[in-house]
Amino acid sequence: MKPQRSLPGIALILGILLAALAGASPGLSQEPKVEFEITEGTALVHIPGVALGEIDDIVWGGRSIVDRLHAEQLIEDTSGGAVFGLPADFRFEGPGVVEIHLRNGDTLVRGIPDDTVLRLRTAQGDVTKATCNTNLFYNRLSCGGTTTTYTSPYGCCDNDGNGNASGANDGNCVWLAWVKAREYGWLVPSTWGNATNWCDRASATPGWSVSSTAQKNTIACNKTLGHVAWVTGLSSTSFTVTEQNCAVEPSCFASGTRSKTRTFSSDWKFIKCTDTTKCGASVSTAQPAISSVSPNPVTGSASPQAFTINGSGFETGANVTLRDTTANQTYANRPASSFSSTKIVLNSNFSTAAHNWSVEVINPNGKTSGQYLFTVRSPVSPSPSISSVSPNPVTGSNSPQ
Repeated sequence: MKPQRSLPGIALILGILLAALAGASPGLSQEPKVEFEITEGTALVHIPGVALGEIDDIVWGGRSIVDRLHAEQLIEDTSGGAVFGLPADFRFEGPGVVEIHLRNGDTLVRGIPDDTVLRLRTAQGDVTKATCNTNLFYNRLSCGGTTTTYTSPYGCCDNDGNGNASGANDGNCVWLAWVKAREYGWLVPSTWGNATNWCDRASATPGWSVSSTAQKNTIACNKTLGHVAWVTGLSSTSFTVTEQNCAVEPSCFASGTRSKTRTFSSDWKFIKCTDTTKCGASVSTAQPAISSVSPNPVTGSASPQAFTINGSGFETGANVTLRDTTANQTYANRPASSFSSTKIVLNSNFSTAAHNWSVEVINPNGKTSGQYLFTVRSPVSPSPSISSVSPNPVTGSNSPQ
């Protein structure tokens, strides 16, 4: 997608999106929605009622793309809300999930179907399924009826929209798969992202194998469905899994935790930790600790700025969580621009309000540094300075000049 093509397309597609919403039921139109339209070579995202300044991060395929959107001028404010175009390589990612992290701590999650599915749903007038999305909550020990003692780096989807992600129909397949693997003694990296990516990323991760042969106590992954599940049983023609669903693509279906029997097909692969020295939960017992942060205090700004976390025991794949404790807002899984066992550098937007904040590092093994407190101060206007005067020298006169 070329950066300068976005404005006319956004205006046109925004009209189509708003017209579609006008035909929805009154209850539906009041819910937060993330809308999509796919045209020739272009995928546009509209977030009704959400201004650009309210967006903290945008994640596609498990990676932050917000800086790229700004750099390529693919994102803008409109009177109806923020609109952005997915980068050109969206077309090579296939169906998946985009996460819009808001500065108030909410995360909007929207499944992206392929072009054919989206157009079919829209043509049938099924606005609910054409716009299926939900909110995502991190650091949940309970999700969709399942409770664990391990802090999953993956979020739980609030499918019923009641704001707590603890209902019987809430859930997220990657949250449950991570938990089941952890309870079995495996440590799935937090960097595998959306379920669509798990087969490929497991193949590329040392210690893991991906096979077409099913086994009990493995992770079933299906790139076509964009789904993962924990295998609990086998027969000659099928396998049984424990699974959850986030109510996004491909079916907008929410189930909570359930047992389901699935038929073997070539789309299903099975992930296994084959080298516990590399992917076993006992690999690392590192306890992260934060000794200092810099700068402290942070000078508030409306633009992202470097923020350094110093300490020890930071493990690759750690979940770095920022909290605005004054406003009671949480920003989980902050992407790091630089990472080592003793230093993490973020590029974060702290806004301009004078608030108290905290930062926490949670390693993939579930161990946490606890919250380290720091402050953000309002920016100070620069003192006036004089660079020159003119004329100099002044030619004296009895008249004003």
